[in-house]
Amino acid sequence: MAKKTKQQLKEEGYSEEEIVLYSGGRPVKWDEEKALEIGKGLLAWLKEKEENIFFEEYLLHKGLYKQIIHDLRKKYKVFSELIKEAEAWQEMKINKNASFKKLDSNYSKFFMSSRHNYREKSELDHNIGGKEDSVKNTLEILKILENKTKSKK
Repeated sequence: MAKKTKQQLKEEGYSEEEIVLYSGGRPVKWDEEKALEIGKGLLAWLKEKEENIFFEEYLLHKGLYKQIIHDLRKKYKVFSELIKEAEAWQEMKINKNASFKKLDSNYSKFFMSSRHNYREKSELDHNIGGKEDSVKNTLEILKILENKTKSKK
């Protein structure tokens, strides 16, 4: 797909800043103001529509690469806080869409484990009666062992 011209972008209602970002990839020098504009834009975009979930989609529309979030996050604390909020929105949308079967649950599990450090956790109780019986069994075993050591003396 060919890149759009500046004139086409203007006709579509893009701001001068967005056109600069789109046409050149990223500004030669990022400052906190430009970073915050991207962060606030991402947050607004996530809240705009239910299907707006993936940061990469927003960045592609802006002509940016996905590594920019990592780079700006390390450089600007305020930007990092915006991204934390955006991640919370993303997490909520993935969970909500999976809960209402609007998103494949297997993909949701995969995405949440790879992006939000979710892990499936299952605990097995190998004791027949639970923890209380386990403690009782341990005490009984200790008594038996103690008796055996006494009888050997």
